[in-house]
Amino acid sequence: MCYRLFYHVVATDEVSSKITKEFNASQMHGEINFFLLNRLSYKIHEYPVSNVSFNFIFKHYTKLCLLQLK
Repeated sequence: MCYRLFYHVVATDEVSSKITKEFNASQMHGEINFFLLNRLSYKIHEYPVSNVSFNFIFKHYTKLCLLQLK
């Protein structure tokens, strides 16, 4: 199994094509991996609210945001 570590996030297929053409014109070796924003889909998840547990990601994300505001 091969895991790709780095992805280039681009808006459209046209942008990825331009980058690929420049990559090939420069005779660079390797591969390029793209996340195309116009092809990504997502779902909004509703998580249950509980007094016993907390949302780990939300808790740490808000701390990170507050630290960046200082």
